[in-house]
Amino acid sequence: EVYPYLLAGATLHVIPEELRLDVAGLNRYMEEQGITISFLPTQLAEQFMRLENRSLKTLLVGGDRLQQVRPQPYRVVNNYGPTENTVVTTSIEVKPGMEVLPIGKPIANNRVYVLGADGRLVPVGVPGELCVSGESLARGYLGRPELTA
Repeated sequence: EVYPYLLAGATLHVIPEELRLDVAGLNRYMEEQGITISFLPTQLAEQFMRLENRSLKTLLVGGDRLQQVRPQPYRVVNNYGPTENTVVTTSIEVKPGMEVLPIGKPIANNRVYVLGADGRLVPVGVPGELCVSGESLARGYLGRPELTA
């Protein structure tokens, strides 16, 4: 998650341990430091969005199902990516008025499929197993052949 920021020439802030779960303190820190882009785990982000923040331009959220978003002056981007796929598989900018908060569409060089119990694609809206593929997908689990299989 560090590489894209370095590639863009951004400054990275490693948040002090005592602020990582202190939502109000984290908000103050971001404003004092002029932080414009941040990634927060879903549960923390949902709490953070209850506060007013004037420095952020984009909040990236991921790690669990996003259940609520409050309207913000900054962009909120919902990211999804299972452990087997490096960081992000799908992404979507959350827009005001979205009743359902989707996981978005696959990022470049990734694909997602919803398969039924028979292993075949299911129509849109039909529940099934989400399967991912692409350049960032791991080829297996290191030292865990049973999971790789």
